[in-house]
Amino acid sequence: MTERIFVGLPLCRDREWLEASLRFPQDLIVSILTLQAFNPVFRPVVSMFSPQLRALRAYRKFVSGKIAPHIEATKEEQHLVNWILKRYDDPASIGPFDVGIML
Repeated sequence: MTERIFVGLPLCRDREWLEASLRFPQDLIVSILTLQAFNPVFRPVVSMFSPQLRALRAYRKFVSGKIAPHIEATKEEQHLVNWILKRYDDPASIGPFDVGIML
């Protein structure tokens, strides 16, 4: 139901999207805990080699690719993507990567 509100149809029924939506919070928590275990000076280096942090970067690319075809279709619908696009002065200049970061 949450995905239906945030991204709408048909993306909310996409199996890959739903699996990523479940894995992302888990990877995020593990990433935070991993980074907290290291001195702040070493965190940038650790982030390059941590599988969970690489996964978080991959989520950005995944979301961008999945949401790109739906950006135009969602401009008229009332859900989170529409709200994000309305926050910009020129919504046409917003790319899928930008929306992916905001999600």
